[in-house]
Amino acid sequence: MISVVCPNPSCRRPLRVDDRSAGQAVECVYCQCRFEVDLLPDETTSGAAAVGGTLSSPGPGRHPTTVDWPVGQYLDEAVPRRPGDPPPLPPRADAAGSGLRVGPLLVSIVSVAVIAGSLAGIISLLRPAPEGPGPAPAGAAERWAAVAVESSGVRLVIVDVSRTADGREVAGLTVDTKKNRDWGGFAPPKGAGPKVPPEPLAELERILAKYAEEVKARNVPPARFLVASNGKVLRPFAGADQAEAEQALRAAVRKGTGQDLDVVNPQDEIAHAARGAIAHKHRTVSALFDIGRGATGHGYFDTTTSFRGAELKDGLTACEKEIAAHAAKEKVPFPAAADACRRALAERVGAAATSTPALRNSSRYYLFGGSAWALAVVTHPEAFVPDPDARAAEVRIAPGDVDRYLALVRSAGSFAEVKKDALDRRPPGTPPDHLDAELSAVGRQFNVQQLVAGGTLLKALSDECQLAGPDKVVNFYINSLHAWPVGYILTRGGFEK
Repeated sequence: MISVVCPNPSCRRPLRVDDRSAGQAVECVYCQCRFEVDLLPDETTSGAAAVGGTLSSPGPGRHPTTVDWPVGQYLDEAVPRRPGDPPPLPPRADAAGSGLRVGPLLVSIVSVAVIAGSLAGIISLLRPAPEGPGPAPAGAAERWAAVAVESSGVRLVIVDVSRTADGREVAGLTVDTKKNRDWGGFAPPKGAGPKVPPEPLAELERILAKYAEEVKARNVPPARFLVASNGKVLRPFAGADQAEAEQALRAAVRKGTGQDLDVVNPQDEIAHAARGAIAHKHRTVSALFDIGRGATGHGYFDTTTSFRGAELKDGLTACEKEIAAHAAKEKVPFPAAADACRRALAERVGAAATSTPALRNSSRYYLFGGSAWALAVVTHPEAFVPDPDARAAEVRIAPGDVDRYLALVRSAGSFAEVKKDALDRRPPGTPPDHLDAELSAVGRQFNVQQLVAGGTLLKALSDECQLAGPDKVVNFYINSLHAWPVGYILTRGGFEK
């Protein structure tokens, strides 16, 4: 048997493993940390002791608690004696002897105390001093939290991330998808009054305080609790007013969480989203489109860690305004105006695809944003029938889905018609509750006119970037609202090199 001490700093318990485990990966029975058993440099025979070991990664896609390697056993017998250890206990008297012998008994008690003290000293010396969380050893999970402050809500993600020996992150992120609170953001007051209205700040403080309590309850160290904003929150302001609003926003975040706010620019935001959603094995063949209200972000990885991002000014709001203006000028219905405007929109998207060939030449595409969400829910209701925590991470967008979606929303007189169509197409015998809730959420976010505008933008992207090609895979990432905070954690935590 080989005696080892678990190298996980939060465990450090003594274990015994079989001699055949030397040089192999084993798992601690207390904390499930995996590590490699090493022999001491001067001992190579059976029964040699190893204090600690080398942590090992479970490998991409493996759950950190999966047990399929030899498992260490509880330390239930004496550690084999090595040079420098306390003297062994004296031989035990025969049970038929002449009664209790006080001298040997005292020696036994003292020896046991010395052995126990030595073992405790070894474990104590091996335990690192508590100087903040710092990076965990390779293979050990680190718990991180990030709050994303956006104009459409405040979102919380809590994730457990592991490192391999070379510092790369491994699969198995756990996203707390239910943590999202509506927040209306800022709206500059009209007429006299404070430049930065106090009501949104007070509401934000209350939301953040609740999140901070949850983060603490989930045992996230303060050094791994991050708060970031994508900067769009400040768009209602300009010049000196924007600087004043940012200062007030930072003060509210500090008061609500005790943390400093990091304002992320749009290019970094989409890069974080890509890192949070796209697996390393798919990165160099993938492109991303994030269709927001203000703009459409896009980009691709030229290596597994280097992301190239840019932005189209054509977001949902700009498209809706352009179509509405054309409809008013030509006195035509909104869907007819959308057809006319799509040609000009396609030219702008085509120019972006020509200047960035990866937008056309990639084999995998990831769609983010509200318009892509509406497309996925309406065309693939089966993906939203399960409970949110039981859904797949991605929804495959099939060739022809964009055309079918655009035809449906163009012909609908109200969102109720769109909702009924999707509910009627759910798998037979499945409950409607979760799908109904998802569709209702879409209806609260978008009216039919906005669905037409978003579908028109999606059609231009699909045609000009050839997303319906036979060798293309197009996915809507279900947790896209949480992708950029997760990617932000990976970047700030040093998991992305």
